[in-house]
Amino acid sequence: MPKLNHLAKPAPHTRVQVPNRESLTPKPQNQAKQPALWTWPELAWGRKSLMAVLNVTPDSFYDGGKHHLVEQACQQALNCLEQGALYIDIGGESSRPGSDQVSTQEELDRVLPVVEALMAIKPDIIISIDTVKAKVADYCLKAGAKIVNDIRGLRDPDMRAVVAKYKAGAVIMHMRGTPKTMQTGDLSSDDITIDTYHWLQQRLNECLSDGISLEQIALDIGIGFGKTLAQNLKLIKDLDHFSSLACPLLVGASRKSFIGAIDGSSTTDRLPGSLSTIVEASRRGGNIFRVHDVAESRQALWVAESIALGDHALPPLNLTDYLYRGQ
Repeated sequence: MPKLNHLAKPAPHTRVQVPNRESLTPKPQNQAKQPALWTWPELAWGRKSLMAVLNVTPDSFYDGGKHHLVEQACQQALNCLEQGALYIDIGGESSRPGSDQVSTQEELDRVLPVVEALMAIKPDIIISIDTVKAKVADYCLKAGAKIVNDIRGLRDPDMRAVVAKYKAGAVIMHMRGTPKTMQTGDLSSDDITIDTYHWLQQRLNECLSDGISLEQIALDIGIGFGKTLAQNLKLIKDLDHFSSLACPLLVGASRKSFIGAIDGSSTTDRLPGSLSTIVEASRRGGNIFRVHDVAESRQALWVAESIALGDHALPPLNLTDYLYRGQ
């Protein structure tokens, strides 16, 4: 386990001050360095990858409260990288069913110190910021994050503008309703695969129209976000249908309630079901897997890929390999 020697203090008690929208626009500079365009490597390189979940919230459904101090969060991120993650996905607002939104200020107080500390410790780290708020994304991308993971699917024009400005990666996820309401009301669908496909296609076209390139975008079918058990299972079964959208497919099913709906297990007992989902989703075209359990997921995916190949396959792409190949 890597040791965290560069940071030995808890989260700061000072609050991050959020200026008005106008002040978020950088002042023109004659020789301002332009951000590099993010491109997802999975399709071009023919490799799978893992995105480690790092929630700095008190109420996330599985790991809420475990990493709320900056030192704890940074140590967990380094552990996940050592175990084989390529991306660290940092979230400061729970999206579990029934959860309430937090203010922009509170979310920034949670995530921005962690992003800044990780960039100071490991400048080459690839941080994804899990947020629906354009101001939070703006601050974190400015601090060094590379990806915005938006469960609202970049429906907000301001969010699309931020992604375009920084040339950042973006995850477009399908969700019906909001986390507060998504599992209530009418969840019927004549065909959830067709409905989700068309919804993602529309969001994708909006992004392309607003100056975000196809290479910047990954798609997420949104397991557990406004869907019944049968709909979740059908989307995973039909995952290969979404490959025609020409973006890498991210699957976030780790320890989610659909597993417990099948066998009655609690979140702490859903690792086997999570690994089964990764293997099946990979067989059906999944490229990136957002997980809580990096080492176990890496082994399951690596073995499954080797069986599919009939030979010793390459492991999921990790940060060391990504940086080496990118040189």
